[in-house]
Amino acid sequence: MAEAFYILIGFLIMAAIIVMAVLYLENHS
Repeated sequence: MAEAFYILIGFLIMAAIIVMAVLYLENHS
């Protein structure tokens, strides 16, 4: 159960990083 929780947290962090990177590139292009 803990492994699935850590996988979910890792996925959410990765998605947040991708979103921030896209917004940063759009604002600074």
